Amino acid sequence: MAKIKDGPKFKETLWEWRAFAIRVESNFRQKILSLPKKHGKPLILTDRYIFRIGSNSNIKIRGPDLRIKRIAKVSKKRIALWTTEAYSFPISAYLFNDVTNALNISLPKREVKDGDQLVSILSHATPLIRIVNVVKHRELRVWPPSNPEGVIIELAEINVPEKVNSVSIEHRDLKKVNEAVGWLRLPGPSMKVIYYTDCIKVWAEGRSLFE
Repeated sequence: MAKIKDGPKFKETLWEWRAFAIRVESNFRQKILSLPKKHGKPLILTDRYIFRIGSNSNIKIRGPDLRIKRIAKVSKKRIALWTTEAYSFPISAYLFNDVTNALNISLPKREVKDGDQLVSILSHATPLIRIVNVVKHRELRVWPPSNPEGVIIELAEINVPEKVNSVSIEHRDLKKVNEAVGWLRLPGPSMKVIYYTDCIKVWAEGRSLFE
C-alpha cells in the first residue's frame, strides 16, 4: 500500500447557490455561456456518492480522491456555506472513522487502499448504504468578465442517473454570490433551488427529481 499522507490534499470553503431543472431556459444558458471560461478544472466528471438512507452526508469518490463536503450555514436565500476536503487514497484509519461517523455506521477503524475497497466495505456493512453514480458535463464561466477572481458559474448537463441540468454559483464572498444570482435573475420558473444532497436522497431511492 502506498504511503498514507495526513490531512487533505485540497481544502476550500465557498458559498454556493444551486438549482436543478429538466432543461435550463435558453436565456439563462446564453447569458452564462457568453462569459469568459474558467480554466484549470475538469469538465467531464464521474462521481460516486456514498449515501446512507436517513443521513445528510455529502461524501463522494472523484477519480483517485475521496471528497467530503460539509455544510456550515445557509443564508435566507438558500445559499450554503460548504467546506470541501479532498484526500488521496490510501486513506488512514482515522479518516475512515470520520467517514463512518458521518454515515452513522459503527465499524472498526482501518486503512483503505482505494475507492473500490471503500465502497465494498461500506456496502457490506449495512443495506442502507447506496452508491449513486453521477455523470455530468459542465461549462465553467467567470463573472464579472473583467475579474478573473470573480464568482464561478457552472452550467452542467447531468446524464446519469437522470437527465437534468444544474446551475451553480460559487465564491468565498456571500455578497458576490448574491450579486451574481441577481444579475442572472435566478431562479428561473422551471428551477428547483436544492443541493446535491437533496438530489442524492431522491436518486438513492430510485426516484426522479422531476416526476
